[in-house]
Amino acid sequence: MMENLERKGYDYEKHARYATQSSGSLVSIELRLYIMLRILCGASYLDMIWYGVEVKSVPGIFWRTICDIDDTLDSINFPTDKAGIQQVVDNWAAKRRDCHGFATNMGTALAVDGFVIETVRPDAKDLNGQEVSCYINWKGVRGLISQVACDANAKIRFVQTDWSSENNDLSCFCETPLLLLLKSQDLPSWMHIVADEAYVPLSVECAGRIFHPIQSASAYSGETKGLAKPARLGGSHCQ
Repeated sequence: MMENLERKGYDYEKHARYATQSSGSLVSIELRLYIMLRILCGASYLDMIWYGVEVKSVPGIFWRTICDIDDTLDSINFPTDKAGIQQVVDNWAAKRRDCHGFATNMGTALAVDGFVIETVRPDAKDLNGQEVSCYINWKGVRGLISQVACDANAKIRFVQTDWSSENNDLSCFCETPLLLLLKSQDLPSWMHIVADEAYVPLSVECAGRIFHPIQSASAYSGETKGLAKPARLGGSHCQ
C-alpha cells in the first residue's frame, strides 16, 4: 500500500508531522489499518482514544484507508504488451545477476505459488450446501486458498482467492485467468513463469511456459484431465 501511496505523491514526513501535531502521536500505516479493522469489527470510535487518535479524525482515517486499499488492489496487474513484459523479464534477469553473478532461465516473468489464509471454523449455514470439512486441508488447517504471482521485486501481479483449503494448488490454478493467459498466443514465446513441482504438469498445456525453479519444465509431463473441479468462492485480480 505504501508503494501505491508514494506513486500518488504521499509525503510520509509531512503526514507524520501533521499527525503528531493534531493528535499527539504518529498515525502510522499500521495504526490506520488497525483502526479500519477495529471499526469494521464493530468497535466504537471512542476506543481509538487509547491509541492517541482524536475521535473526530477516525472517520477520515477509516475511509481514506479503505480507498487506499481499493486503489492498491486496482494496481495489481500483469502487463500484456511486449514492452511491459520485457521490463518484468529484465528485472528478473537483473535480480539473478545481482544474487548469483549470472542470469539463468532467461524469460522468467513471474513466480507463482499457493497460499492458505487461515480462518476460523465456518458456520454450515453460510456455506451454500458445502461441507464444513471442505475448509480443512491435509495439515488440519482451516482456511481459503489463494493463488498468488509476483515479479522480481516481490510486487504482487496477480491474486485470486476462490477455493476452500481442501483443494490443491494444481486444481485451483487450472481455474485462474492467469493460466488462460499462459495458454493463449498473446504472450511472447520466450516468456514463462516459475512454480514448484505441483504446477509443472500444466506446462505441456502452456507450451512450456511453466518452469520449476531448478529443473526445466521440459523434464516433466502430465495431464490435467480428470482433475476434480475445485469449489470456487470469489474473484481475481489480473488485468
